[in-house]
Amino acid sequence: MFGLNRLLLYLYGRHFTILTDHKPLERIFGPKTAIPLLAAMRLQRWAIILAVFNCSIKFVPSKQNAVADAL
Repeated sequence: MFGLNRLLLYLYGRHFTILTDHKPLERIFGPKTAIPLLAAMRLQRWAIILAVFNCSIKFVPSKQNAVADAL
């Protein structure tokens, strides 16, 4: 979320892919689902922020996502 807010001017209006090692986020924020009603307030806030962007979320296992661990 920090990266999205920081790079808002570069990402707005472009399609990009978010790579995550958290499998439930892919299902919660996927293109075929609405904002979760019973989700925590933080997840609802993230869903509203993500609705502004033209993005897709892709699951990448932790072993293949070394960049996230380095950051």
